[in-house]
Amino acid sequence: MKYFPKISKRDVGNLKIEGTSVSAYGTAIGFPEMNICIDIGVCPYSFISYENLLITHGHQDHLLEISRYVALRNMQKISPANIYAPAFLIKSIKELLNNWKVLENRKSHEYNLIPVEAGKRYPFHGNYYFEPFEVFHSIPTFGYKIYEHRKKLKKEFHGLNSGEIVELKKKGIEIEESLWLPLIIHSSDTGAKFFDKVDCSGFEYLILECTFLLPEHEKTAANRKHLHIKDIVRNIDRITNPYVILTHFSMRYPESIILSQVKNYFPGINKEKFFLLWENKNGI
Repeated sequence: MKYFPKISKRDVGNLKIEGTSVSAYGTAIGFPEMNICIDIGVCPYSFISYENLLITHGHQDHLLEISRYVALRNMQKISPANIYAPAFLIKSIKELLNNWKVLENRKSHEYNLIPVEAGKRYPFHGNYYFEPFEVFHSIPTFGYKIYEHRKKLKKEFHGLNSGEIVELKKKGIEIEESLWLPLIIHSSDTGAKFFDKVDCSGFEYLILECTFLLPEHEKTAANRKHLHIKDIVRNIDRITNPYVILTHFSMRYPESIILSQVKNYFPGINKEKFFLLWENKNGI
């Protein structure tokens, strides 16, 4: 293996993010202030503190250490985790966790396994909601959108004093409207069809897989339904998000190749817009 993943923490704009994402080895991406992580292919010890877990698909590098995540929370007497997974994976995940319970002779293995469907929004922490959507990988896979839900006073009631507002509420008049702030869109593992089928506009943060980098791997990317860095370049005009976080680089690439290729394809803007899921002295 040329590149061993680093568990890192960094700030991108106002977003705190931690974790790692290396294709075929392991992905786990956490957002501490939202109390949620996406995938658990590896389980850094700090990740057992996350109460909420989103699962994208069934490949080992995204799911392998789910049992460790559950078991360590149980051992530390932390409340059962909320594990949200595509409905088509629920039976297999339950069987996987039950098998580990039997192997380890555990009396209890507490967790909440919750099926989710594409296109529906689910509350998970405070005012935060997530929405699964289908992507285009080699097996059925979900990406995830994360929103903050707020309420604001309807325009027709602007200028009213507090007493007038109270009277309207007493009469049962709805004075507020919902405001959905699009924060994060996470592509998960997906092919280039993603850019034609998924609207990423409006989200402050785009977390985008970038598995393959070298020209000779373009065909491999297409065959395995992963993104090549050239797919991103070809669709750069569609990427209007203020921040783009590149993840899921192939484990065949040493860090030097990853850094040089990102700098090569995104000259001049990489330090302002494009980020990688680890910290380093080069500023990317």
